[in-house]
Amino acid sequence: MIHHAALGDRSMSLTAEVIRILGERATHQINFNLGRCRIDPTAFSRVQSMLRSESIGVQTDPDLPDRARYDRNGPTLFLWSDADENQIRSDADSKALIVHECVHVITHAQASRAIDGIEDETVAFLAQTLYRLAIQGYTHQGSGERGGDYSRTIHHFRDRPTGRIFDAAQQIVFDHEMLDQTACTPLFDRDVERLREAIRAHPAYATSAS
Repeated sequence: MIHHAALGDRSMSLTAEVIRILGERATHQINFNLGRCRIDPTAFSRVQSMLRSESIGVQTDPDLPDRARYDRNGPTLFLWSDADENQIRSDADSKALIVHECVHVITHAQASRAIDGIEDETVAFLAQTLYRLAIQGYTHQGSGERGGDYSRTIHHFRDRPTGRIFDAAQQIVFDHEMLDQTACTPLFDRDVERLREAIRAHPAYATSAS
């Protein structure tokens, strides 16, 4: 009984932290649409409501040492095995990863029919990148470093599959000045083609592209 109670407390703590992240100013700076996907503050607020009502669960998965996944059949958001509130709150990349997975919740809720896997990852990686840039205070206007430390990290790993994804996503943010907009940024296929190609080339998403 104590063990199950401890697991329940951990799940509640993680759920509360995900809700908090979705209410952050950085998350509410994410506002764009692509095809059938509209990723904006209202959409993130709906995910918060789903979490509060326990329509979606939050658990850890021992098979996820350093990443997360959203199981639509649960529906459950699974976080890496050692995830806890303090660790997440102190790590910007962990919070950005949670935003990524919550975008999958949004696309699943919005789609009247199944969304293409590459399209799903395209909007999720773009939202993840927007959050990561926003949390460190990046804006297009007056920023001489174009994203600061995070951008330099992406540049360092740009020749690796994951680095190419984030490099392409970051360029979309820069090209459309997405963190300086108050209205929704409309994106079209031509705007995200490089990002889609980078995702298709990544071994983890190769099956989605076939």
